[in-house]
Amino acid sequence: MNRRLIEKLRAIEKRLVEVDQRLARVVLHGKVSDLRQQGGDWQVRLEIGRDPETDAVVKSPWVPVQPAASGALKIKVKPTVGERMTMLSPSGTVGTGSWAIRGPFDDDHPPPAGDEDVVLEVGATRIIARDGLIALKVGATEIEMTDGAINVVADNIHHVGKTHLGVDGKGEAAIPKVVTTDGPAKKTQAKV
Repeated sequence: MNRRLIEKLRAIEKRLVEVDQRLARVVLHGKVSDLRQQGGDWQVRLEIGRDPETDAVVKSPWVPVQPAASGALKIKVKPTVGERMTMLSPSGTVGTGSWAIRGPFDDDHPPPAGDEDVVLEVGATRIIARDGLIALKVGATEIEMTDGAINVVADNIHHVGKTHLGVDGKGEAAIPKVVTTDGPAKKTQAKV
């Protein structure tokens, strides 16, 4: 075979190996090993593999975590160590252009129970929403809002400020209480 042809084939083979390696680094899966706050947002390092010679953990560089929303609606959720994520590096070069996106639930982090449309859960705190219902629950304490009713379940309720009961509209202050022989009066009238 011609020497120039052999050199060209080796160069092509080398280039293909480089392209394959870059392509393999575009999407890397791992679990969060380290967490820090940087510039008001969260950054993580992921365990993305093991060194075949030493069996040491291979970690990604610090990468930002893609927020659930970052436009007019802003949602920032703190990642947890052990959470499954995917690191995206569109150029195939892991570094400043890389970021982490959250992975699906797994055995270490199962989904919250229930069939509600929206569930936010942190430890013993749970917020749910579905058509016609918003509910907040912390331990045994619960606030539930439905069409026409707000239900509160709590051992104690502490209120600071004024409470206006029996008003007809939002922002309306209660009138001074007048008691008649038939009970509290809704309208006060003077007899002349």
